[in-house]
Amino acid sequence: MFIDKDARAASLDYLQRPDTVLDRWQTIPSESLPERQMSAVLPTKPEQYAGLALVINDLIDASIINSQLNDHTNLLVNPHNQKRDLSGYQRLLGDATYTLQQAMPVAQATEIYQRTERTTRLIGTANPARYDSLTWQLYGGISTALTTSIVLLKELPRITEFHTGQTNVEFSNIAHSSAGLPWSLAMMSVDQLLTFQELAGSNKSADTWGDPGYRLQPDLFTVAVKNGQPVNIKFTDIFNIGIPKGFSPHSAVPATKYEMKLGQLANSLDETVVGCPITLLSKRIHQLWFWMIDAVEDRQLWGSD
Repeated sequence: MFIDKDARAASLDYLQRPDTVLDRWQTIPSESLPERQMSAVLPTKPEQYAGLALVINDLIDASIINSQLNDHTNLLVNPHNQKRDLSGYQRLLGDATYTLQQAMPVAQATEIYQRTERTTRLIGTANPARYDSLTWQLYGGISTALTTSIVLLKELPRITEFHTGQTNVEFSNIAHSSAGLPWSLAMMSVDQLLTFQELAGSNKSADTWGDPGYRLQPDLFTVAVKNGQPVNIKFTDIFNIGIPKGFSPHSAVPATKYEMKLGQLANSLDETVVGCPITLLSKRIHQLWFWMIDAVEDRQLWGSD
């Protein structure tokens, strides 16, 4: 892994003092400056990630409250998918994403969102090639976290059966004890996650990460058993997954120049890797994981696609 421990510690420190982040955003000029001056005043990567984490925190709160106010104990129903031929897990992802989208106006009205958005635009002015709008960053980050959780939950029964031969078990209990699965992937760099998604599939069909036919290689996991019953699932040493020479999971990721392990793969977009901003929020990634478990349980999706 290439997590910059000092940068991550700095982000966590800023999150303990959210007013400091707001004050920092206030010192950034409201208009573009010459490139040399702009680079001197823009926030550091730890400051940027702390700001993103605070916005994500508000967005998750707003999503949960919005769902409850609309008499949905779990998720809002995406009306655009009602007549589409989708699998249960595809419908679940659509509803989860829709729930977050409907809560976005609440998050956008907060002071931290407005200041972070202004700062994001200025960062884009200084470096247009690496600019992504704040809304896109939020949708991209949360969508990745949701898709990752749903793929892991979809595959959980197959992984359990592969290792134990058992199918008549309480998958919800196993999932609740396996919260380290989404955490492990959220702590990867972008390049590592994209590469994992490409190499971890057990079938080489046209199905890709998130599609119903996508299957994770079960031997990438270990299943702990207690008193004859599976109790939790963990990754084996996934950072030892081999990457062949010349491999690239995406057009934006340079091809590898030699064979290497996943843990050796550096991040091409940014040398400073802090982990997904949601991992900076105490227990929030676990909350999303448990939220999706409850949805899978409510919809009786265990063992389906």
